[in-house]
Amino acid sequence: MGICAIQSHHLKENVIFTGSYDDVMRVFDKRKLSNPMSQYQAGGGVWRIKPHPTDPNLLLLAAMYNGFHVVQLIDSVEVEKDCTNVINLTTTGEPQSQLCYGCSFRYKEDGTIFATCTFYDKHLGVFNLLHT
Repeated sequence: MGICAIQSHHLKENVIFTGSYDDVMRVFDKRKLSNPMSQYQAGGGVWRIKPHPTDPNLLLLAAMYNGFHVVQLIDSVEVEKDCTNVINLTTTGEPQSQLCYGCSFRYKEDGTIFATCTFYDKHLGVFNLLHT
């Protein structure tokens, strides 16, 4: 399947993420690209990958037809859990009518917010990130 997202990690020098149409986000070490160190099954093509601006263990994913995911890493690269249920991400519209397309974090001293957008229904969501 085709790769549709590649993202380096600004806080982890040798870490790179890929997302693809096979619904998997993979974590690679740039010094050894032959095999991923870890992977996360997003349930939809991983279209965007955004590391948190200050927390090196949080990622935000846009997973095309399966919503948006906040993923927590452990041991620098291993995927621990999907935090989607904790922060209660929701999108509007029928699953077939929306395409989860874009996402971004914004860190402020009083907390982190993130924004998501969908393609067909042009929905913009803004959320507060709740740490657990």
